[in-house]
Parts: sequence; structure tokens; C-alpha cells
Amino acid sequence: MNFFCLAFFITALQINISWWGNYLIKLIGMLFFVLGILEVSCFNSGFRRFKMPAVAVAGLSAVGAVCFAVMSAAGASKNALNIAGIAFGVVVTLSALAFQKPIIRDIAADKELVNDVSLVKRFSKSWDKLAIITLANLVCDIVNRLAAAKVLVDYSGLLMAISKILMYIFALVILFQANKIRVDHNKKHSA
Repeated sequence: MNFFCLAFFITALQINISWWGNYLIKLIGMLFFVLGILEVSCFNSGFRRFKMPAVAVAGLSAVGAVCFAVMSAAGASKNALNIAGIAFGVVVTLSALAFQKPIIRDIAADKELVNDVSLVKRFSKSWDKLAIITLANLVCDIVNRLAAAKVLVDYSGLLMAISKILMYIFALVILFQANKIRVDHNKKHSA
């Protein structure tokens, strides 16, 4: 649970540091998921089935980081970067979200991992809200990059900024809630 705490937070971050840097952050978050899966598998071997999907999403993130680093170094046009960013961003974001939900469900179902399962249920509700906000941000990003009409670009840009702020707030919320789960797990298994 120690690694899951950081993994959920890091993968929730949508910091625009550079085209390739965004995918590097996702890669780091997915590597924390791999470590978390290995850690939790000591208590429940059923979590091992998540290792390959985590490695696959980490691989997608690594490919994204390398591709965008190469494209940027080669001087690719802004349009090429935008189109590649939309396509790859959708795939990585949806893959990461689809990967995380079953893990949360399995943590909530396993009564041996934590003392207080209500902590996981609260975390799950917050994660669901973060996922919805992330999807809304993704749609606004697509419209913002592809729309020809200035009014659509302006409106989607505003909604994208609002959803980004909400994403940061919910990233902090899930960090605090994941930390409570981590502390509860460590209390239960340290005795």
C-alpha cells in the first residue's frame, strides 16, 4: 500500500512540463504501481494479475516519452505534435484509468489488507470523481486542439483550465485518502 499511495497521486498529475515530460511522469507513476502490486501480492497473490497491465501502461508511457522527445528534437511541427498528443494522450489516459479501477475494487473487496474498509470506499468515490474530471479535461483538450472556430477554442480552453484546477484538488484529496489507507494497512500488518 505504500507504493500505491504514491502511484495513484503521481498518475493523477497532469503537469504540462513538456511533451515528453508528461509521459515520463506517467511512467514513474506506473512503476510505482508495479512496486505496489509486488508489495500487496505478499498479502494477496490475486493482485499479481495486475502486474502485466501495469507494465503495459508503463510501456505506453515510456514509448510516449521517447516518441515526443524524438519528435521535439527533430523539430516536428506544432500540428504534428498536437495530433500525436491527442491520439497518444487518449490511449494512455484511458488505459491508466481502466487499469486503476479494478485495483481499487480488489482492495475494497479484500478484508485482510486494511482494518477500515470505509477508507477504501471513500477513496473510491473520490477517485471516481477524479476520473470523470480527467475525462472532461481530455474532451476539452481535444476540442481545444482541433476546433477551428475561435469561440469553441476559447470556451474549451476555459473549461480545460477549470477541470485542470479540479484535477489538482482531487489529486491532493486522493493522496490524503490513499495515505490513510496506507497507514491503516501498515498498522494492521506491523503487529
